[in-house]
Amino acid sequence: MRVALVASVLALCAPWSPATAQDARDRFIAECRAATVAEWPDVGERVDGMCAERWPSVARSNPLVDILLSPFAGDARPPITAEDLRGRTELARWGSATPQGMEGRFGELEIQIPPDAPLRLVILWAAVGEPVPYEIVDALRLRGASVGLIGCYD
Repeated sequence: MRVALVASVLALCAPWSPATAQDARDRFIAECRAATVAEWPDVGERVDGMCAERWPSVARSNPLVDILLSPFAGDARPPITAEDLRGRTELARWGSATPQGMEGRFGELEIQIPPDAPLRLVILWAAVGEPVPYEIVDALRLRGASVGLIGCYD
């Protein structure tokens, strides 16, 4: 399975600040519980276990969220150029720029800044037959980012 997270960096301008792990976990469980019960009112007592099972994937996503939000830390303006974006995502190990854009790595993930407009950061993860180990949307929401669906690809 190959999953791509594409972030339009100009749309991620929400201010953020990291929370302590326990506060974030407690808040995630409460929000997950409320959302799950609203969607499936008959879920019953299983809801806490369902939300607790998702928490490790949310916590595992924090380094990715750090990369996605790093261009907007503090009072930084949104990046104007691909070089500016590359300079603000210091957690990634970047290679040389090519005609295909800029490519880098962060652990097992590939990170790209494509050369075409609009300016964006692409994070790729691939593993055959493995479930996706990240819950980036929930991790972004815990940081205060507003997240909306733009498209879904099969």
